Amino acid sequence: MYKQIIRTINAIPPALTLLLLFIALMLVAFPLKKISSRVDLTADQIYTLSTGSIEVLENLDREVTIRYYVNKSDNILPFVLRNYAERVNDFLAQLEQVSAGKVKVIQYDPEPDSDAAVSAELDGIQPHSVAPGIEGFMGLSINCLDQKRVLPFLDLNRENTLEYDVIRKLKEVTLFNRKRVAIYSNVPALGVYEGSEMKLPEWSLIKELNSSYDITHLSGLELEITKDVDVLMLMHPMDLAEGFETAIDQFIQRGGKMIVMQDPLAFSFMFYGQGYVTETVSSSWPALERATGVSFSVTDTVLDMQLKTSLNRGQGPEQLNFILTLDQNSINQEHPITKQMSKLVFASSGYFSGDPRSGIKKTVLAQSTRDSMTSPITQVMDAGKYESEKLLRTFKADDSHYDLALILEGEFPSLVSGKLEAGTQPSQIFLLGDSDFASDPFAGQSMQVQRRHVFYPENDNVSLVLNSVDYLVGNLDLIDARSKTRRSRPLTKMIELERKTEVNYDEHLKRLDQLSERLDRELSNAKNTFSNTLDEPVRSRETKARINDLAAQLKATQTEARIMRRDLRQDIDQIRNKVIGFNLLFSPILVMLFGCVMLSFRHYKTRPR
Repeated sequence: MYKQIIRTINAIPPALTLLLLFIALMLVAFPLKKISSRVDLTADQIYTLSTGSIEVLENLDREVTIRYYVNKSDNILPFVLRNYAERVNDFLAQLEQVSAGKVKVIQYDPEPDSDAAVSAELDGIQPHSVAPGIEGFMGLSINCLDQKRVLPFLDLNRENTLEYDVIRKLKEVTLFNRKRVAIYSNVPALGVYEGSEMKLPEWSLIKELNSSYDITHLSGLELEITKDVDVLMLMHPMDLAEGFETAIDQFIQRGGKMIVMQDPLAFSFMFYGQGYVTETVSSSWPALERATGVSFSVTDTVLDMQLKTSLNRGQGPEQLNFILTLDQNSINQEHPITKQMSKLVFASSGYFSGDPRSGIKKTVLAQSTRDSMTSPITQVMDAGKYESEKLLRTFKADDSHYDLALILEGEFPSLVSGKLEAGTQPSQIFLLGDSDFASDPFAGQSMQVQRRHVFYPENDNVSLVLNSVDYLVGNLDLIDARSKTRRSRPLTKMIELERKTEVNYDEHLKRLDQLSERLDRELSNAKNTFSNTLDEPVRSRETKARINDLAAQLKATQTEARIMRRDLRQDIDQIRNKVIGFNLLFSPILVMLFGCVMLSFRHYKTRPR
């Protein structure tokens, strides 16, 4: 009987078999569509609510209404946005389910001149241009009692941050006592004004902070940090006034939390139209170093060949080893602040060294690889393409890790006396070796979209600061939601092979560069000698011959170096092509092998017996 069934199935034409399979699939799919069940197979569980989001939803003590305005009819939204709208539907359904009914979602289709369109306008949801001459709705209004927060348009480019954006707004409407962050800055993070006119906009970091916290701007002349301040943020502190430093000391002694962004060289003004940095501008805070026991590199920056950044500054692609792109291997994956971060970009970062004083715990959050060294900031300050290439050629790793970001926790001695005073409360200080990293050019892109400021993060730089503020005030539930993005997964094997190839060329290129420099000096000296011996024909002929010989040697050396650098680039390109090609081919080959195994198994099971 069994063999008869198998022969009957094998006799069915392939086209009819496919048709029957399709019909069977539809018969199964349509009933299952009504069942609210899903499986998230992504590596980082990007379609599953984070632990922090679940805690926020489970701890709601009042009902929240989310009005979801999205065009469903007439195909107003493009296909990609319609698909995104369905994913938003699934996400909102999760919120309803996890909150046990405390979150209520109401969906509206705001057709032109409809009641839904009027309701959207009252909620602050404006139509967005989705195609030439076509406007559509796709926004959220989150309401609790008399509190309202709005996401005017759900930008597809910010899908990674959808969970965080919604959970943050949901938490804002249910909390009525916001924490306060006081900010003192020597970089233009808070914007630059001339009178009442804004010359430079504030950084997107400040806008993000302002959405969740009350912000107080400090001038540096304050004699007291008020008790309503929960976190004090100092950006590139320099030459702090004595009275202000005393106020900071009192703030720390009573248990206040602090974030300090130091920097051996602040590039921020250069990127914000202030011209190039012409002198050393370093963050130096000796009192903090004495109190903590942790020193900061005022005159040196970190170079790292494993973390170097590819950048085009207008003269073609460059490899800059003083701009560091940190991956998961250089970021602490255990600490709540950084545990889900995969990319940080630091520019001319300083480093911290030394063991903290007794009673203070140090936790490193970001550090360089061992393929790193330190360099005076004077070599980086005005580094053009030639100087940057020289930093690569003269690089020599010292096999040390350098701490770029860390957090200190415990009871801190006084900044004024240097002694542990009676009654000192435990505190936390978050230290960063760079202040530029939080500026828009390094953190992402800031755009005006239909009169609205929209920030598109390109890394975890802004999240690092936001997470640190949340951690210091005990607001841990938002950290998971913010940090849960599609992680960048660098081809670490490719980077390792590239570095090995560079090392093979390094010694020869250094020798050629040194030879070129020596020949160039000798050629200059010979030319000077020639100009001083024009009245001596014999010596002039000898010097001229020497000049020609040196010029020929210099040209040959430079040509050899140029050919070697070209070969190095070709070898690196070949490695990249091989690794990427292998990755592109491996998956299809694996699928084909699996198919062959299954086909062989099927033939084995159905063979004549």
